Parts: sequence; C-alpha cells; structure tokens
Amino acid sequence: MADDSHEDLDLLFERRNSSGYRVRVMSSPVDEGTLDAPFEPPVSDLEIENFLLKTSGARGRTRWVGNPNTEVLRTLGGKLFDALFQGHVRECLRNSVDHAARHGERLRIRLRLDECGELASLPWELLFDTEDQSFLALSDQTPVVRYLHARRPLKPLTVTLPLRVLVVVSSPEDLVALDVEAERTKIDEALKVLTQQAIADVRHLDNADLESLQDVLLTDEYHVLHFVGHGSYDTNSGGALMFTDEYGRSRRVSADDLAVQLRDRTSLRLVVLNACEGATGDPSDRFSAVADNLVLRGIPAVVAMRSEISDLAAVRFATAFYLAVAVGRPIDAAVAEGRKRIQSVSPLEWATPVLYLRSGSARLFDISGSTVPEPLATRATPTMPMVGTRSSAPPAAAEPVRTTETMPPVETMPPVETMPPAETVPPVETKPPVEETEPPLETLPPVETLRPVETMPSVGACEHVAMGPVPSGLLAAACKDGVIRVLNVFNGRLVSECSAPDVARPLRLAWGKWPRNVASSHVDDRVVIWDLEAEAPACVIRVGGGPVTAIALSHDGRQLAVTCGTRILIYDTRGQAIVDLSPRERGKRRWATAALDHVLFAPRDRCLIVGGSDGIVRQIDADGRVTMELRHPEAVTALAVAPGQLATGSADGRLRLWSWDGVCQHRGQRDGPVGYLAYSADNTLLAAASADRRVLVHDRSGAVLARAELRGRAVGAVFHPDGTSLITATSDGTLERRLLPPAVQQNPTSGTRRREEP
Repeated sequence: MADDSHEDLDLLFERRNSSGYRVRVMSSPVDEGTLDAPFEPPVSDLEIENFLLKTSGARGRTRWVGNPNTEVLRTLGGKLFDALFQGHVRECLRNSVDHAARHGERLRIRLRLDECGELASLPWELLFDTEDQSFLALSDQTPVVRYLHARRPLKPLTVTLPLRVLVVVSSPEDLVALDVEAERTKIDEALKVLTQQAIADVRHLDNADLESLQDVLLTDEYHVLHFVGHGSYDTNSGGALMFTDEYGRSRRVSADDLAVQLRDRTSLRLVVLNACEGATGDPSDRFSAVADNLVLRGIPAVVAMRSEISDLAAVRFATAFYLAVAVGRPIDAAVAEGRKRIQSVSPLEWATPVLYLRSGSARLFDISGSTVPEPLATRATPTMPMVGTRSSAPPAAAEPVRTTETMPPVETMPPVETMPPAETVPPVETKPPVEETEPPLETLPPVETLRPVETMPSVGACEHVAMGPVPSGLLAAACKDGVIRVLNVFNGRLVSECSAPDVARPLRLAWGKWPRNVASSHVDDRVVIWDLEAEAPACVIRVGGGPVTAIALSHDGRQLAVTCGTRILIYDTRGQAIVDLSPRERGKRRWATAALDHVLFAPRDRCLIVGGSDGIVRQIDADGRVTMELRHPEAVTALAVAPGQLATGSADGRLRLWSWDGVCQHRGQRDGPVGYLAYSADNTLLAAASADRRVLVHDRSGAVLARAELRGRAVGAVFHPDGTSLITATSDGTLERRLLPPAVQQNPTSGTRRREEP
C-alpha cells in the first residue's frame, strides 16, 4: 500500500454581495479559525484564451533556449497565486506547508468552485509561488485539485494487478478524422513497460457507440476508462463527448448519459478524457463541462485535458501517470508525476491535465499482491510513431556555416478550416490518344542563354529547393545531410537550419503563405512542418503505409496535402487528419492504380491536382470526386498551377500547358523528363527544369524567352522575388542567380513586363 499521509487546505470561493468574490479557508492543518480574503480574477478571458493558444498542442513544444513563452506560465501563475493567497489566507498557506513538512505529510490544496463556476476557466494548475519560485502543482507535496464535496465519500478499491484500462477511441465519419490505429499505438506504446510487466492490461474499443460500451462494461471489470476523441459544448445542454451511432456518424453523449453507464460499475474509479473540449465548460455553469459533471454524478476522479495536447506530451504523461496509479499512489500525486514528465519534454504543456476529484481519499486503489516495478529510469523510454506532433528533441547541432541572421517575428498560422467545396468544373471525357488533339510540338528557337551573375553560398548536396512567400525572400533547401537550410536571397545569408535526431533525410519541400513555416517530406513515411524561428519541428506527421511521394501546403497556409502510394490525405497544419480522399476509401471509385507522385492545391484552394505514374493528371474536389482528367502518354513528372493555367511535365520530355477546362494550349519537347516547374510571382513566366541539365523560361503561351545551361542535375529553378532574375539549383548545392533579359524582367510592383530601354 502506498503512503497517503496528507493534510488538506480547503478553499471555498463565494460571491460577495456587492461585487467580486471572496475566498474562505474551510479547513487546514493549522486550525486558525475562520479566515477569508477578497479575490478578483487577475486575468481576463481574452488573456486566458491567448494563453491557451500559445501553450496548446504543437505550439507548446517549442524548446529553444530562452523561450520567452515559458515566462508566460510564471507570470500568469504568479498573478493567480498573489490574487488567491492574500493576507491571512497567505499566512495560513505558509503555516500549513510548514506543518505538513514537519510531520512528513503532503499538503493537498483543494479548490471548491461550487458557487462560482465561472472561475473554473482560470488555469489554477499554474499557481506559482513567487517567493519560493515554484509551481505548486508540479510537486506531489502540494498538489492542486479541483474538488467537489460529496455526501458519500468512497474508500479505496482493493485491486490485484494488473490495472485494467479500457481505451475508447471515437472517430465519427462526419467529424474531423482521427487516425484510430495511431491512437491505439500511442496508448499501447505509452503503457508498453507496464503491460510487459503485467502491471497494466489495456483493452481497446474503437469507434464505439454507447451500446457497445455498455456491452463491454457488462462482460468485464475495468478500473480506468480512457477516452480519446472529440468533445462538444452546447449552451443549453452543456458538455458532451462525441461517440458514434449505428451508421458511424457522430452521436452527442452528455455527461449525464455517460454517467448512467459508468456510475454503477463499482470497479471503475477513474476516467481520463483526451478530447478537444473535454475539460472546457461554460464559465457561467460549472456543471456544464464533461469532467466536472462526471464527478458530480459519482465518478471518483476524472483527469481531463483543458486544451489540445500533443501526442508526445500525452504519451509521456500517460507513462508516468499510469505507473504511479498502478503502484497505489494517490491520484493527485500521480497527476503531479505525469505533469513533471510532460514538463521535461514540453515546458509549456504540463498544466494541460486537470484533476477533478470527489471528496474522500485521493488514493483510488489499494494495490494488493503486487510488486513495485523497477524504476523507469533504468529502462529505455518507449518511442512511438507520432501523428500531429512536434518533435520533443532540440534540433541537431549543425556545423557552423555563417552567422545566422535573426528572422523577424511573423504572423502565426490561423485556425484550420475545412477544405472548401470545389468550384464547378465540367468533367472531361477520357479521350485516347491525347496527342491527336494536342497542338503541334514547339521547336526551340534561338534564345539568350542566362549566365550566372551571382553564386550564393552553397547549402551542400541537396534533393530539392523551393522559394517561400514572395515578400519574405526565403529559399529552402532539403539537404542530404538531413538539414533543412533556409537562405535570404536578397543578401545570401543563412537564416535558419532545421533538423531533429529522429527525423530522416528530407526529399521535398512545400511552402504556404506563412514565411515562418515550411513543410518537408522524408525518405520514410514522415512529413514535418518546421518552425524556422525555433529551428525545430512544429508538427511531425507519420503517415504510415510507405514513403510519402508528394506534399503541398494550401495557398492560405491552413492545410497540408500528402500523397503516399495511391493515398491522398489532407491534414491541418497542426497535424490533425481532416479527410482521406484516397480512391480506396471511395467505394467503387477505384480510379487510381498507380502511384500518385505529385500534388498541388488549385488557385484559391478550390480543389486538388494530382499527377500519377499512370500519366494522368486528375482534378479532385473536396468529396474525392474526379472532376477532370488530363492524359499523358507517360508518367507525370512535374506540376505547377497559376490562375487560368496548369503546367505539366512528363517522362516523355514534354511540357504541356492546359486551360482549366482541359484544353491543351501548348506542347514542347525536351531532351529529358521535365522535373521541376515554377511560375513567377505574377504568374506571367514559367521556369521548366529538365533532366538534360537545362532550364527554359516560358511566357504563358509557352514561347521560350530564355534558357540556362546547368553544370549538374537540377533540383529546382525559381524566380527571384524582385522579378529580375532566375535562381537555379543543382544537386551538389550550387545556387546561382541568373539575370533575365531586360525585356523579360518583371516589375515586382505592377506585375508587368519591363520595357527594354531604347
């Protein structure tokens, strides 16, 4: 039996008759009579919202030295501490801590918000003692608990190991898709050490409806219910969890309905909620949140995530938390252990787990007939595939290249929206062979050869380069040494180097509208969205099913398209899966039998364009329907899009320009496959790099305006943001700027071609 020797400091919040609140000490280890003090919330709802945005999910895993966001926790926690503990109440806290320490006991700080539910939105777990410079909730000696007084306190349940955990993952078809298999893997890996030593027994119930849950609970006893899925909130009925119905669609299950199924299961003492809004309630009604309501209706303890939590943080929390529970530690101490484990890898996320507790002992289980496992420190920490996570490891140290320039602050990514419906595009009939209706082959006229006027600092051997948003002047290179290097093309300086120990060599790059973030695919099945300012992953997605063949960020920077074999997946920029557009998921529409090697968002993100090894370019709407097909005699090797025009390259060495109604406007022959296509900022010029080590500059009609001869294999060709030059890149890392002829140069402000001076 684990020692549960503790004292309680109970604080009751009440409304004052005039305005504001007061805090009353209901009990303490140093009986000092009736004590109270005024309380005013030290932060506004807007400040709390901004705090959650900074610390939730992927944003909470930034770990560079001197991260100013970690000060946000101390500042906010200090304000809460000073507002809560004033006058005699602060003196009572000090005396209580000293008393507990002298007697070798823990001091449990229990917050009773019965009459002031609107105060539940405050992040009480951040209480920061400004004198001792410590967070109360990060120590199992001073746990902070959201406490509900109950008439019938429960005694600990005698349990013989293993601790039985039922994991329910719910992903209704009509909501943002969860990777159910990845969620199973995440939990299994988190508890792998415990299951191997028969300390825990984990069972899964996927895409559960309420009836299935009832059946499982009837046929066996469980000690913990761990829910992963979506939460919702309604002003009338309060909080709910989203289960599935008999048709696989979402069914809203309120805390009342769920409690009916759970409260008679006497062995079930703990519910863990990992739902988007599972710990968030209406500030005017404290019983509206699912977690609070479950405890009110008889569940002894609920741990809920107050905001989105990263996969890495969730795994680390679960490993330490369940171990502490399984060896009989009090639940508040177990949560503290889990928070400490999060804090070691994700300093901004440790306050995400919130504990709701009924009165009575915080020790939920009396573990009998068990042995304490060897310390976790003596075993290797389990690793796992991550979906939608930012790597916890700091960037790998790169060899010094040049003094790194500090990037200016940039706008952060906006919230994710679902992909808008595609604009109506007339379907194009299949018309073999395409060449019969295509224009005649263009013959290459004599044009000016572009000579290098500047050789930029080498980035080292690389696979691909891509130009960032036009105003930024950033050029990213996917280097063979595993590093993403970013240059400022206006001055040639290195501004960012991104890598992580657990991320394989990068292959392709993609930019959206946000200069702070670039996406990369890798030789394994991972896609990474990098935070260039932090020089660390902002999001790591493990797609599964084989190597990723292509990636694209939407023009608004909100969505990421990924192809993997014949699969097409859409994620938001936090790594959460939005929709699977794969043909295998579309019933009879099994239209793709070859690998999809290229993907782009159409202008205004109205649909997707994918190109495959079967020689077909397909336009796909948001429902996965093919609205247009453009056929090529050989595999598609490159894509580029512009308003009113689509450019394609194929393995037969031909460049084709198409209108958006499927008409081929131009067809030009090269001596090798066209590997890279890029439009200029104003979409009036097109650069085409082919395997013959040549880059041609075209206008929108397909006419060749200039050419560049390369000394190595091309890995990209892009236009300089100022409209005056072309930047070419070869596989050895050589970056050369080549001045365009005056008649070809673009005016970066007006978007018109400059006139040649007489």
